[in-house]
Amino acid sequence: MNFKSNQPYPNPMVTTRNLEYAKILLQEYSGGSSENTVTHLYLYQSFVLKNSYPEIAQILQSIAITEMKHLSLLGQTIALLGMKPIYATVDHNNIHYWNGKEVNYSTSLRQILETDIQAETNTIQKYQQSIESIHDPHVQKLLKRIIEDEKIHLQTFYDLYHSNF
Repeated sequence: MNFKSNQPYPNPMVTTRNLEYAKILLQEYSGGSSENTVTHLYLYQSFVLKNSYPEIAQILQSIAITEMKHLSLLGQTIALLGMKPIYATVDHNNIHYWNGKEVNYSTSLRQILETDIQAETNTIQKYQQSIESIHDPHVQKLLKRIIEDEKIHLQTFYDLYHSNF
């Protein structure tokens, strides 16, 4: 099963360096509800579900791999925009480093799937807001492509939820 769009990812590119755009992307890269967070979240979930729900665990691992690809593309783009792709967010020149407390450590399948549905919903909304704030067509194209995958993830989690509850 494939948990990403069939469309190719655009190569990371920017029109010009822009630290404000980089700060916006840091939120999606390593904020509380970010590619970094969901990568760790889905891997954790796959580990705790492996024995009781092996098929769902495999789906979560596959989706985590796609999220790692998003993380890589965003990190490259942040660097092109002129900022180090640190695992942190920046607001008013204050740095807030990412840490493992961002991950929801639920072990119940219902809570896991509800968390995942909410995470993907939030991610899509944040990317759409970023597209409106970032006026670089290369970055917008990348974010639109990532949204395609996130919509597939969201539908996958809805389907899993409805088939189990």
